[in-house]
Amino acid sequence: MNGIKMTQFKSLKNDIAEFGHKNEEEMNFLFRSLKHSLKTATDHASMHRYDRTVPSIKHGLNLSGLLYKNLCMIPVPSLRGHIDDLFDYIKETLQENLRVPLSEDLIELSLLIRELEKGVNTLLVPIDSIRLPEIERNQEHERSSRALTVSYTHLRAHETV
Repeated sequence: MNGIKMTQFKSLKNDIAEFGHKNEEEMNFLFRSLKHSLKTATDHASMHRYDRTVPSIKHGLNLSGLLYKNLCMIPVPSLRGHIDDLFDYIKETLQENLRVPLSEDLIELSLLIRELEKGVNTLLVPIDSIRLPEIERNQEHERSSRALTVSYTHLRAHETV
């Protein structure tokens, strides 16, 4: 059997809801602060004020580390590898920008952080409010049922004649 069992689904649903309840406020703060640090670093880098850029990048590194630790607690094990890869990239890019700040890199990171925030917010939407797709019927079974109904109706029509 493929997929997730209903008991697993309910457990996962409860775990995600609990995670969101415990961590949403902190995550919102971390996302907001990280986006602000990256914007400040981008502004300074675009004006070639590197002495002002570096502290903002260091702050962004610290915030991204805290956000990473927070997101690693999401109770969806299949997300862990993706979170690791993303934050490895963020850390590497920020460390490179400590040496040579490029506003283009910082803008890209800002966009990634915004998309990540949207994804996390979507994950934390109460699952009860999400409408699950109906299970599609087997098309062959549906065609057979229609053919049987048409045949039965046709047969009944001839009996009454």
